[in-house]
Amino acid sequence: MKTFSILLLSIIVVIIIVGAYFVLNNNNQQATIINQSTESPTASPQTSIAPSKVNITIQNFAFNPATVTISAGSTVTWVNQDGVPHNIINDASSPMSFNSGVLAQGKGFSYTFTDPGTYSYHCSIHPSMLGKIVVQ
Repeated sequence: MKTFSILLLSIIVVIIIVGAYFVLNNNNQQATIINQSTESPTASPQTSIAPSKVNITIQNFAFNPATVTISAGSTVTWVNQDGVPHNIINDASSPMSFNSGVLAQGKGFSYTFTDPGTYSYHCSIHPSMLGKIVVQ
């Protein structure tokens, strides 16, 4: 029991340290943190649309939709509907950098994509969570 308690405490400390790192190193260029607590409809794994605003739900440890295609100048908003924190961070291959910081349940992050390109991103807290924005 003592070993389990130490392990659990260690995991909590690591999560807090990682979260603090991302909050302190948050790159807010062209980004806005928002507070939303709305439920989103079920979407397909890929959406090919070019509106001025796109919503991506973070739910069940996944970005939904995982891939979107938009026109330059469009704004993407991610909203965390999971009961655990997540973040949105660009992959090294992305043309521009963005970082949401840690998002608690109901919190959101918006980013305006001004330049064409493919922007791959992930949740660094849960590395299996992957997404992609294609800007035309």
